[in-house]
Amino acid sequence: MNDDATFIPGRGVLAEIDISSLRQHGDAMKFTYHDRFGMASEGFLMRFRDSFVAYENRCPHWSVPLDAEENQFLDSSESFVFCPMHGAGFDALDGSCFQGPCQGDSLERFEVIVEGNRAIIQARRPRLFGP
Repeated sequence: MNDDATFIPGRGVLAEIDISSLRQHGDAMKFTYHDRFGMASEGFLMRFRDSFVAYENRCPHWSVPLDAEENQFLDSSESFVFCPMHGAGFDALDGSCFQGPCQGDSLERFEVIVEGNRAIIQARRPRLFGP
């Protein structure tokens, strides 16, 4: 995970995933990681159009998982991430909520680095100031 002997939860590499089965738009796979508090958490990696995106599998409104059906995160038109609990809609490319009770909030987004048939999921650096 980290090059040094100190493990800091929620920082650095969170997961490495074989992406060979994620071939089509909307294909997704969940993964587990430890958040910044050291708690086991769940994220998802999804092919969206021609790239990959990864987020924490938790709606910011009520902290419920975003997949009503296993590994299904997009709305019926397959154009945005959809929370089945209260109908929140999130931009699949940046995680921002544009409809529903958490409008103006966003999903926790992770960095995705693709190397051949694997994706490395990394925590993003925290924002200290500004947008």
